[in-house]
Amino acid sequence: MILQFNTSVEFDDQITKEEFEEELREWLSSKGHNVLQTQLSTLPSQPLSPFQLGSNTAVFHSQYDPNDTTNRTTYKRYFLSRCWDSKLPIMTFFGMNPSNASTCSNDPTVEFMIQMAKYNDCGSLYVVNSSPYIKSKGTSKEDFVIDDESYKYIQFAIEQSEFVILAWGKNGQKWGIPTLLQKYPLRTLFSKNIYKLKVIDFGRPNTKETFPKHPLQIKDKFIPSHGLLPLNQKQFKILFPISN
Repeated sequence: MILQFNTSVEFDDQITKEEFEEELREWLSSKGHNVLQTQLSTLPSQPLSPFQLGSNTAVFHSQYDPNDTTNRTTYKRYFLSRCWDSKLPIMTFFGMNPSNASTCSNDPTVEFMIQMAKYNDCGSLYVVNSSPYIKSKGTSKEDFVIDDESYKYIQFAIEQSEFVILAWGKNGQKWGIPTLLQKYPLRTLFSKNIYKLKVIDFGRPNTKETFPKHPLQIKDKFIPSHGLLPLNQKQFKILFPISN
């Protein structure tokens, strides 16, 4: 019989994730169990909203109701993760807003980004967005509702990752990023981690309206092995302008 179990464990900073995983494997082996595979993912300390555990993790608003789709206050997904090898680096995908992926199901964007993460030798994918409000199409300015928990997971994902793929598209650049820049120290966070920032391609390049394209924005153009472009200082200043 093979048993897959999922739980959450809070431990102090005296031990690393890798040390904990090794101790867990040793303890299970000492009991005569054959450990086939372990997959560990980290989360921020004391998350505000309950998270769903499975082979993956999703964090929704504490009052999330899957049927209350027009409630911009609570119909939110803050964070999504997929892990297939916890010993390999983490890639974060920073999109515009969540679609319909959850703990146990993927949407086309997540499926694509998992392939891209694997191609770039990563073992986990984190997903955050410029707005946590879940909407699959027809996004408007009013849909970019940012709160403290949303920024908390953005900060966590960026700090934990080796690659951060910026892909929030035209509307994310127009409405989501300005809101984040106004309310939170997003520019400072990105500046400290600029060496991690990559894009798949730019829309309206070399203009003041430049934005990082979503990988599925142009059908059949992007493939998982598509090269990732680093962000130079000029592009950084366009994407994250200093407010007057």
